Amino acid sequence: MKHLFALLLLWQLAQPIYSQAIPKIMPPVSLERILVGIQPGFSLEAVGEIFAEAQCFLPTDERMLLSRGGQVLAWLDPNASQRPTNEVDLYSLLEQLEQNPAIRFAHPFVKSPNGALFGITETVLIKLKNGKQLEGLKAIAQYLGAVSLRENKFISELYHLELDKYSLADPMSIAVYLQGKGFEYVDLDYLINPIVATNDVFFNRQWSIKNTGSFAQGSGTPGADMAVEDAWNITTGDPNVRIAIIDSGTDTTHPDLMPNLLSGYDATGGGSEGYPNTTFPNDAHGTNCAGIVGAKGENTIGIAGVCYDCSIFPVKVFYYVFNPFGNPLPFSRGSDMADAISWAWQVGGADVLSSSWGILDNLIPVLPDGTAPAENAIQLALDSARGGKGIAMFFSSGNDGGKPIWPGRLYGCISVNATSMCDQAKTPTSCDGQNWAGNWGDSLDVSAPGVRVAATDLRGNNGYAPGDYYLTFGGTSAACPNAAGVMGLILSVNPNLSFKDARFILESTCDKVGGYSYTGTLPNGSWAPELGHGRLNAYNAVQAAQISLASNLPEKQDFDLEIIPNPATNFINIAYHLSEISPVSIEIRDVAGRSLFHKDWEQQAPGPYKLKLTQSDIFLQPGLVFLTLNVSGFNFTRKILIIR
Repeated sequence: MKHLFALLLLWQLAQPIYSQAIPKIMPPVSLERILVGIQPGFSLEAVGEIFAEAQCFLPTDERMLLSRGGQVLAWLDPNASQRPTNEVDLYSLLEQLEQNPAIRFAHPFVKSPNGALFGITETVLIKLKNGKQLEGLKAIAQYLGAVSLRENKFISELYHLELDKYSLADPMSIAVYLQGKGFEYVDLDYLINPIVATNDVFFNRQWSIKNTGSFAQGSGTPGADMAVEDAWNITTGDPNVRIAIIDSGTDTTHPDLMPNLLSGYDATGGGSEGYPNTTFPNDAHGTNCAGIVGAKGENTIGIAGVCYDCSIFPVKVFYYVFNPFGNPLPFSRGSDMADAISWAWQVGGADVLSSSWGILDNLIPVLPDGTAPAENAIQLALDSARGGKGIAMFFSSGNDGGKPIWPGRLYGCISVNATSMCDQAKTPTSCDGQNWAGNWGDSLDVSAPGVRVAATDLRGNNGYAPGDYYLTFGGTSAACPNAAGVMGLILSVNPNLSFKDARFILESTCDKVGGYSYTGTLPNGSWAPELGHGRLNAYNAVQAAQISLASNLPEKQDFDLEIIPNPATNFINIAYHLSEISPVSIEIRDVAGRSLFHKDWEQQAPGPYKLKLTQSDIFLQPGLVFLTLNVSGFNFTRKILIIR
């Protein structure tokens, strides 16, 4: 690509097209690596020979290929005498590489002021404000000599402008120039590094489901779990509830996952339908997360997922590339994230999204609209998924002890922190003894087990451990699918819940554990910065979803019976309305049928009535109770969930 000033047919809204120069943008760049596109018809070996002739690159092999075909991550050799030592030399090297017919483009990794790196790909993303702008955009693409201009498959009026070395300007210069020129937003489709917040024979290891405090479970606090086993007495999930695992791909051949797996999608362009990249055989992250949500239960092998009769499917949104200087690096693009979220509900029909990843503030791309495509997709899912009811999107809060990371902290997303097996927020001093901390504070929503969590692994010797299971998966990466599984159970008993109502149930039924100060009057209950609304309780949540289901059923006459609050803690308000003089009685019984409260009125006049019951009137134990209002011999019953 010509790194020169170029003329652009600029149009703004409905204004006439005219010519103007595009200033050349040369931001600070990394001297460690570059991104190279390979022309069709040329092999990786041919490009490797070009790198060898330059005498400044490390050897290149297939482990450095990106998921999207024909692109390779090229690492500069720090010990080579010919390597670039400054940014001018680096830009000169890029120009030199683009002279070779085998190279489609050679782009740098831009360095932000805080040192984060972003690969400049071949694509600029342009979102129109209205359809009238399309003809002007087509004229711009033609004048620039763009390779292609195509509309995003899932987000209307979002266009991908693809360029190469023969185009009149490079992607960075074009994107910066078009900022503020009348589009809704313009963004480079950066290559970025997401943060990977990282009778079943192993059921005895699953403390997140039933914590016995055993040595095998990490010697935690008995009962410091999500009460999933109790919830299973009500539901183990419903195959009609679909949970998308938006991650690095899932081992679709795993015997503990196959019974619940549906066809997936590769948003990174690799065509794998959701299977992990084979060039990195240890990539088990997505497989771990899938098992926590939906490994098949009661099948005599492995583990049981939280929602083990729900359907799951993989959506690959990032992948790993070989790093000669350390651990493999995860890579994704902004458009990949947007496509993954959009495909999951538009094509996959997802009811819940589990995304154990995010981006730190210092890794958010440098242009003003750097997160716009993904945020566009998130808002569209909130507004339109599940026939307009909205979708629950869970994200890891992060693992560096800071504030919750993007995008989980966005309004409408659910950010999940990790708890230890002692019901503490995960910190370096929590009882598990591991030296890391979950992210907490403003925008944190809920918490779930995230230490020593038993999970499925890539089969055989691949993955994180030999065998088919990894029994010590950890991080908010483990907490996120635990939370998504609980939401799957909620929707299994009440699939008609809106996202707003399902979220209320999830958050209002959390256990207030850890000894933290839960304060405030948030709509979904009290909140603490360490654990959000608390540690999830699947049993409470499923019971509350059943109550909501009962309250949604049409009734001919219920005397406007209301119980507020419900779920309740230390008191309940009972309200009803009589249309005529009637004998009335109110009784509350527990699940065993024992009477906890009974009061009769021989006659009550027409009108509204309110009754408040406190601990002095009735000893309210945590759990489910039933209130029956009897009017003139007719019974009207409501469930009440008592929580602490």
